[in-house]
Amino acid sequence: MSNFLVFAVVGALMISAGVPLYRGRVGPTAFYGGRLPRALRDRAAWTYATRAVGRAMVFGGAAVVVFSVVGTVMGVTLDDEVPTLLVFAVLVGSIAFGVVQALSVLRRRR
Repeated sequence: MSNFLVFAVVGALMISAGVPLYRGRVGPTAFYGGRLPRALRDRAAWTYATRAVGRAMVFGGAAVVVFSVVGTVMGVTLDDEVPTLLVFAVLVGSIAFGVVQALSVLRRRR
């Protein structure tokens, strides 16, 4: 199985996990969502923080899927470290960006 296919599946899973968060369909849970201390204390803060994380997950997952499809079409192989690290950086970066956005949203809501 191609590494691009693996990354495309991971991107699709990220999108499918992010959509319910972005749409505000997930209430405070012990395992899923914007689990920041302030968000866990206040339901409205939870919704805002979780939507920010979900939005970043959806866009990051979509970017990974697009990169995977473009890489496959262009014939790029992920045997080299650089393409693999770039796709991995998009995955990790989008989650980090979501956490920063959630913190920013919570800070503005004070």
